[in-house]
Amino acid sequence: YGCTIAMVPCGSLKLELMQPAASGAGRDWLNSHGEGLHHICYTVRNLHDAFEEAKERQIDRADGLLISAEGKEAFFIRADALNGVISEFIEEDNILQEQEETPV
Repeated sequence: YGCTIAMVPCGSLKLELMQPAASGAGRDWLNSHGEGLHHICYTVRNLHDAFEEAKERQIDRADGLLISAEGKEAFFIRADALNGVISEFIEEDNILQEQEETPV
């Protein structure tokens, strides 16, 4: 996408900051939509099951399975399918462990 990306831990969440380069898909998105929220990422126990469920429910997925900015397999659901917000889904092996280790 032609972006510089920074992952910022924020409690049990991660905030992904993106700065588009001079040209590319990231810059095109910023020019057409302005600054603000790009997408929300959800963790699921089984990515392939979630992908197949979205397919069975005929939810409009962008492309197919791909590699996320964190280097994990992921898929996206288009904004018009989920109330105007792009949604990313990744598989997280240790969801509960991370939550238990995060101080409140």
